[in-house]
Amino acid sequence: MKENNLGTLIKEVANKKAISPNKLAESIGCTVGNIYKYFRKNNMDIQLLARIGKVLEHDFFYDISKKKGCLIIVKTMKMLLITWKKALIISPR
Repeated sequence: MKENNLGTLIKEVANKKAISPNKLAESIGCTVGNIYKYFRKNNMDIQLLARIGKVLEHDFFYDISKKKGCLIIVKTMKMLLITWKKALIISPR
């Protein structure tokens, strides 16, 4: 990672996988302008990061854990996200 920036890492991974900002925007349901904003962010919502990671087939949570030395916290966040998604599927609105 060239900079200490999550957005830069996302941009690098997208470039390596030959996924354009247009394709990424279309895949996660946002505008290309938002993608360029994400490329400049130092942090972001974990749900958004999970969606981007799924499209790019990359575990950004693992990268964060290596950088910050907080693997346990990241694993807990991922488990909470999985539990939350299951609760939405099971719980009627």
